[in-house]
Amino acid sequence: MPAIAPWVRTHRIISFFALTYTLSWCLLPFGTFLPTGALIAALVVISIADGKAGLKQLWARIIKWDVGWVWWFAAIAIPVALLTVTIALSIWVGAEPSWGQFHPWYSVIVVVAGRMVDPLNGPLAEEPSYRGFAQPTLQSRM
Repeated sequence: MPAIAPWVRTHRIISFFALTYTLSWCLLPFGTFLPTGALIAALVVISIADGKAGLKQLWARIIKWDVGWVWWFAAIAIPVALLTVTIALSIWVGAEPSWGQFHPWYSVIVVVAGRMVDPLNGPLAEEPSYRGFAQPTLQSRM
């Protein structure tokens, strides 16, 4: 590992994207891919290049969201509204709902909240890696 660390420090972006594509598509022979490949690659490159200080900086960018309460409300309400509209449209066009999956009623809220923070589901895996690591690294030089 020590032999590769200086190279990773000087070639962060190349290391990140090479590792991202390798991890994300390594399961292709098994008929799937690893959606968290970008997050794992970012964590590995940051750990090698910057250590704990880099990981703390990434975490600070993840949890910082300086916007008004209206945007917090929108971030929560829009996915719930889209789910509700999708269910309503499905019923309207003749789909038979299986109401058993919505018992108890608050399970919809739990499912939506879980999808928003599930690292295997996209946003939590992609945003910290591409926008939290790759974009600031590229913008620091360009």
